[in-house]
Parts: sequence; structure tokens; C-alpha cells
Amino acid sequence: MVEALSFGVDYFGVGDNTSNVSHLAVDTPLYKGLTCYSIFVGYPKMAQKGIDDSRLVLISQKITNPTADALNLALTSVLMSDSSNHPQLDAFDGSFYLAGSDTPFATVLVPGFQAINGSVAQITQHLQISNMSSLIGYTQSTLQNRSLTVYLRGKGGLKQGSLPKINVNYNQRIDLVGMLGSGLDIRMFY
Repeated sequence: MVEALSFGVDYFGVGDNTSNVSHLAVDTPLYKGLTCYSIFVGYPKMAQKGIDDSRLVLISQKITNPTADALNLALTSVLMSDSSNHPQLDAFDGSFYLAGSDTPFATVLVPGFQAINGSVAQITQHLQISNMSSLIGYTQSTLQNRSLTVYLRGKGGLKQGSLPKINVNYNQRIDLVGMLGSGLDIRMFY
């Protein structure tokens, strides 16, 4: 670091010291410190904020072939984001929770995709039911309400350009239309 500080400065305007000044700007501990801080502190915070500010809009949901302990689930969602960054999001295990519940009603493998506004994420999986009471609570809320809220929670990798890969936490609020809000008139169950 001593060489970075031992440059000749001509305070009287004689000579050209621009190359020495630019050399100083690159080699100072302050510059290196700010660069490291930006990459290792600022970048993860900005990436997490981008995830937190985005929204998932559920376009379709289909549950088929239910058994006593499993079902097939097909979901189509659209990512809504006004971020100017478009990182690559890695696949991750995501759990769906009914608002107010601490127990997930489903856990799925969310596929990796590039986070561009309007990106479509499709999930088609055979799921083992790990908590029947949570699934029943979700089903009852869907049938008995005009709207309901679920959360997708998990942790996965995010890679933006040449920056290092980091992990981000997902806690996405998803607002759904229940059966009573869909215009469906259920008068009798058999």
C-alpha cells in the first residue's frame, strides 16, 4: 500500500499527474473496502429487497388424482416485478402456508427461472400429503371464502450477472380468489 501513497503531486500545475491519481483511486484501502462492502453487503440486501418487492400471481391451480396420502398438483404463476435487474433464480423447495398458519399444506419443488417481469413458472408434481389437517384447512378456506391468502416460503440461490451467487429467502404473499368469489354458486353438497 505504500506505493499507492508515494506519488508525486504537483500542486503548482506543472506536470501531468493524472495517471498517478487514477492509480491511487484503484489501490486505496477505502476503494477496495467500498467495493467489498458493495458486493458482500449491499448486493445481498438489494437482491433480497427485489425478491420481497416482487409478486406471484396464481393463474391456474389444478388438483387431480387425490388419494388418502397424495395428490397431483399443477400450478401456473406469473412473476410481477418492476426491478431493472433480472437474476437467475435457482430451483428451491417451497412450502405453501395458509395465512395465520405455521404448518405448510404443501411443499413443492419450485423450478428455476430468470426473474423477468411476466415470467411464467409452472409446477406439475405428485405430492405426498405431510399434514392432512393443514390441507383440509386450505381446502375449507378455498371453498368457504371469496378470497384467501397463502404464503410461499423457502430459500434458494440467486445469481445476477458476474456477481457471486447468494441465497435469498422467499416469503411471497399470494392472494387467491375462493370459490365464493369465483361466481360459482354451491347450493348443496352430496
